Amino acid sequence: MTVKQSVSTAVQEAQSTRNYTENTMSAAKGGSIVASGRLFAYATRFLVVYLMARALGADHYGLYSIALSTATVIAGAAAFGLHTTLVRYVAVYRNRKDEAELWGLLQLGIGLSLLLSTLMAIGLFTLSHVVAEQIYDRSELVPLLQIMAIVIPFMTMSTVVAGATRGFKKMHYGVIAQNVVQVLVRLVLIAIMFVIGMKAIHAVVIFGVANIIVAALLLYFLHREFPLNRSLRFAKHNRRELLSFSVPVWISGLLRTFRANIQTLLLGTFYTAAGVGIFAVVSRTNLLGRMTLNSISTSARPIIAEIHADDDRAQLANIYHTTGRWAVTINIPIFLVLMFFSEAILAIYGDEFIGGAIALRILAVAELIDAMTGICGAIIDMTGYTKLKLANSITQLVLSIGVSILLIPRYGLIGAAVGALIVNAVINNLRMIEVWYLFRILPFDRTFIKPALAALVAVITALITLQVTEGSLDLIMLMLQVAILFIVYAGMLLLLGLPEEERTILSRLRRRISQRRLKTT
Repeated sequence: MTVKQSVSTAVQEAQSTRNYTENTMSAAKGGSIVASGRLFAYATRFLVVYLMARALGADHYGLYSIALSTATVIAGAAAFGLHTTLVRYVAVYRNRKDEAELWGLLQLGIGLSLLLSTLMAIGLFTLSHVVAEQIYDRSELVPLLQIMAIVIPFMTMSTVVAGATRGFKKMHYGVIAQNVVQVLVRLVLIAIMFVIGMKAIHAVVIFGVANIIVAALLLYFLHREFPLNRSLRFAKHNRRELLSFSVPVWISGLLRTFRANIQTLLLGTFYTAAGVGIFAVVSRTNLLGRMTLNSISTSARPIIAEIHADDDRAQLANIYHTTGRWAVTINIPIFLVLMFFSEAILAIYGDEFIGGAIALRILAVAELIDAMTGICGAIIDMTGYTKLKLANSITQLVLSIGVSILLIPRYGLIGAAVGALIVNAVINNLRMIEVWYLFRILPFDRTFIKPALAALVAVITALITLQVTEGSLDLIMLMLQVAILFIVYAGMLLLLGLPEEERTILSRLRRRISQRRLKTT
């Protein structure tokens, strides 16, 4: 090798290292912003669910959940996969600095989703009696479904516009609107109605008001990033490319949304409204585990799109490993808390919800599997393999319907949870295999050993505290046990030593804090 070639190779390696560091920092920053917002939202929604569960009881909370799931499925259909399309193509066109393509993309995304959501909302409003009385056999659902029909266009708009802002790598816009403003509006209004006297219809109206505010706020944020008050003709409409990407994403997204709500819908059909209410509380409690991977995946999506556009497979592997390790490391203590203290957690909502403890443990296992397989779904999405995504979604839906119909009528809540576990395990492992086949990369490396060892020590700690407290359901005791588990787990991670990426992030964070302190003095 000549001197010139050696220098060129060294430059390329240095550039690759810089790119990896920048991508890692970008993913960490975006992921931390999204995770912080979602953690705030989770804590606030915990209060929302607590107040609603206490005020409505399992039966009426179940009616609210059925109406919400129905609207969510319809809003997901109306989004037409455009939220994912906007994340990918906004990032690509922004990287090209092509404003005409970008403006045409936003016109198509916002306009088409608004049209579809309005038509579908009219359909639900018109057929609300049929849906409520013929499918769910509950006439009390009619007004709830009619109000949800009015809200559907705003739900769809929020989803699509949030996707556009994420394409600009402005993760904090969606966090502010969807994870802060929305949940605070709901919390304040529900707290007021909790004192006055709340019914299921009040909860639906409050949900609608919050979504209207969020849709308007996200449009404002998008306008700040890319002014929308410009001529409609100053745009390029690459409809064929965009729709060829959107249609498979739309079908797969619709199937995924339907699959995510299938247990609620089938429990409402084959089981009781009270069972739906308990399962809804269990599912929302389990969202804390899902929040971690979703936050990391959300921030990594535009980065994956850019890396794939540059055809840099080494960077793709690095991001896959690093984000997977982050997801597992953060998810493990959450999983252990849900496994060991499920009864005490559900007792917070009321004694009638404790019966969902086993279901909560099963769902916690499903979320851990999700975290362990990494951001394989995001990689398939952002690298353009939409047909593969569609095939996965069809498989997922068929499997979900099959196991739900088989298990829910016979086993109720436990059947719904076991069905979710089976589907999660099969689909996530399938995606992981597909990513390996396409790019020859896996989410695991040897750095996963340290979180596993820390988890082992945390498990021993949790077993000891349970023996000492004799399985107490007391809230103060629960908080103490959870705090001990987290402290032991975090302490073991520090004792074993953090990987280089985490040390780099912490070093930069300390540097920025020091710089801000200097500026303020």
